[in-house]
Amino acid sequence: MTSLLFMDLGAADRKKMQEELRPLFETMMCDGANSVGAESCTLWIVDSDGEHLWSKVRQGPGTNLSNDESEVRIDLGAFPLRHEVVRLAAEGRPAILNCEDVQADPRFNSSADLYSGRTTRSLLVAPVVGDGGIVLAIVEFANKLPHGRTFSEDDERVIRCTSRLLLKKYT
Repeated sequence: MTSLLFMDLGAADRKKMQEELRPLFETMMCDGANSVGAESCTLWIVDSDGEHLWSKVRQGPGTNLSNDESEVRIDLGAFPLRHEVVRLAAEGRPAILNCEDVQADPRFNSSADLYSGRTTRSLLVAPVVGDGGIVLAIVEFANKLPHGRTFSEDDERVIRCTSRLLLKKYT
């Protein structure tokens, strides 16, 4: 009985959703990174509690999905850049964030770099917003290639379109 207190009761629901969304992760994230010339792209799903993000797939050019890849789950409040995108979108305000130098941005939490083994230089982040302004997911492109370049207005249009396509597929 005590072990129930420590169980992540949402894990089964996330596992089911992961399997349902797997083709979407594979298609959108691989093509997404390539479409804007990014090093990687991550689709973060907002958990039902609204306080956490999770992702199963980190995808970038030249990487492959594996069936045994572990889930990444983060506390949204610990990542102010992502949290700001969710907050702005929930308030109905423009929420695409194009950060040219995340290392110089005080909102950036570098613990993600420690986990991934990469150095994040630039980010382009947009929400997937459903009915009533509820943020369902976040699309995140990292590190414009070649290194030293920044995400453009064209890239912002691509991420906006990607978010819309994800919403259609997601709902």
